[in-house]
Amino acid sequence: RKIVQLGRKDLEKKVYSLSVANKMVATFQREAISSKLSEDTSALYKSLKDYISKNMPLGTARVTGVNAGYSL
Repeated sequence: RKIVQLGRKDLEKKVYSLSVANKMVATFQREAISSKLSEDTSALYKSLKDYISKNMPLGTARVTGVNAGYSL
């Protein structure tokens, strides 16, 4: 829930939506390592990954790693 709230706050501040989606995906990946994601969260994670894949400009690097996501 906190990840979605952080993403929503960024979107309300007009942060680039692909950047927000990328940060959320990175944070979900970290959370999935420490605990299992719920079915609803897994569905959201998959839809965010699909959104990124469809909308990411060609040649743009996808940042993943410890500092890529939200700090919880």
